[in-house]
Amino acid sequence: MRFVWQREHQAKLLEWAALHGAQFDLRDPVNGARAIGVIVGEKLVAACIYHAFRPQTPDIQMTMVADTPRWCTKGALQFLLAYPFETLGCKRVTCIIARKNKRSRRLVEGLGWKLEGTCRRAWDGRQDAMVYGMLREECRWLDVVKVKDDGQEERRVA
Repeated sequence: MRFVWQREHQAKLLEWAALHGAQFDLRDPVNGARAIGVIVGEKLVAACIYHAFRPQTPDIQMTMVADTPRWCTKGALQFLLAYPFETLGCKRVTCIIARKNKRSRRLVEGLGWKLEGTCRRAWDGRQDAMVYGMLREECRWLDVVKVKDDGQEERRVA
């Protein structure tokens, strides 16, 4: 498994994700959408789109599109979550999923996102959108350093 994220691959990754049903705003006024592609063998099997970055929060929305569940490994999750939490310094990552997309909802819940609310008919005008959030300190896929009261560091490794 390998990853592509370089600038010259962005347009192709975003186009692939859109063709595979991703719904995201390419007109993000701050940074535009960014993507990381997951390649298994020689085939692009998944793309993770980061969009709606709000540096004042700091929060970013994450959309995942995949042809196969084979993308979802511990290494892939560490790599894909390092971008918002470590590179951008986000305090949280948001996922918005259609209520009827039970498979995706089960996946994000299993990975550690918490259901935070429902936006009535916000998905397509008919279907509810479910809002999930993950805080940096809740992300079990990254090394997390906590400083105890005595000043000692405690490191939790995924």
